[in-house]
Amino acid sequence: MIPTERLLLLADRLEEDATNPSGMKFDLQEWFGEETNAHNRPALDCNTTGCAIGLAMLTPEFNAEGFKADADFDPIFVNADIPAGWDAVQAYFGLTFSEAANLFSHASYLKGKGATAELAVAKRIRRFVTAQ
Repeated sequence: MIPTERLLLLADRLEEDATNPSGMKFDLQEWFGEETNAHNRPALDCNTTGCAIGLAMLTPEFNAEGFKADADFDPIFVNADIPAGWDAVQAYFGLTFSEAANLFSHASYLKGKGATAELAVAKRIRRFVTAQ
């Protein structure tokens, strides 16, 4: 997939998860919530709290391309020789740091939790892709 296809797929997944009562609990403050640990791997269910990038790390299509969570539950892009975290996000989605922060950082949104926040991220992703 090319970066715009990846972003649009993530927007699709965010919209699907926001309307799924059994889906992940959305929170822009963290990749995954503190309930995630070595004994409780994150999953796409209501037992996992996470942000858009957390959801991306659980998306099979992205995992197949090498974007996933490392042992510390930070995002990695295994097909690139870069550090985990924001560098991996930027490389995988083809974004600058400021673009990634604008799309995915809690500091860029007024509301950071719940379905409303999840839908706001999806909407911002779609606007960003359209403007490209």
